[in-house]
Amino acid sequence: MAWFVRKNPADRELREDLERLLRQEGLGKEARELQQELIALEDNPFQRALDQLELGALQAEGGLKEAALASYRQVLESSEDK
Repeated sequence: MAWFVRKNPADRELREDLERLLRQEGLGKEARELQQELIALEDNPFQRALDQLELGALQAEGGLKEAALASYRQVLESSEDK
């Protein structure tokens, strides 16, 4: 997936569609990896926070409760800095 995101960094809609497809197909690990790449590529702090929340949701769906809580905490901590 990394090659796809790097090759099309400006096509956010297409990346989000791919993440949804992975999720629907039960490929949670791949969806989480893609979501992490989306976060890393995002320059807009607001959108990055939304992406981080989405990562938390994906982690929670995958039974990764501690990772999900850490993702949610990261959003809260980054919003406190503003």
